[in-house]
Amino acid sequence: MSPSIESRRNGDGELLRMYVRCGLDTRDASVVCRYLQWGHEASAANPATQVSMQLRMLQTLLQTAHDTALPWHWRSTCLEHARCFLHPRHPLRELLGVHDPLALRAIEAAVQTCRDRLPRPGQPDRG
Repeated sequence: MSPSIESRRNGDGELLRMYVRCGLDTRDASVVCRYLQWGHEASAANPATQVSMQLRMLQTLLQTAHDTALPWHWRSTCLEHARCFLHPRHPLRELLGVHDPLALRAIEAAVQTCRDRLPRPGQPDRG
């Protein structure tokens, strides 16, 4: 059973993070969306933690995308959401692009590495 909207309202981001990272309900891709929504709301409520919250969400998505024990479609979903962090108007990209361009390049490289290692459907996993 997926975490409810009520758990998100109660600030239970760790539960949502666990569902994403461990693939506890891989049939429900909306879990990823709810996790990201929770993170965006939490970082908006406390701007001092915005960068660390965004980085943590991105790290969770990349770790999940790289985890060969999880189903391909779940890994692919997480990778697609991770790529959204690289959109030119995403707050994390804007902040890092100005203040820490090396960190931004490292994130871009990590996303590309996950993308390169994720096999196409029907191909063996390259791990």
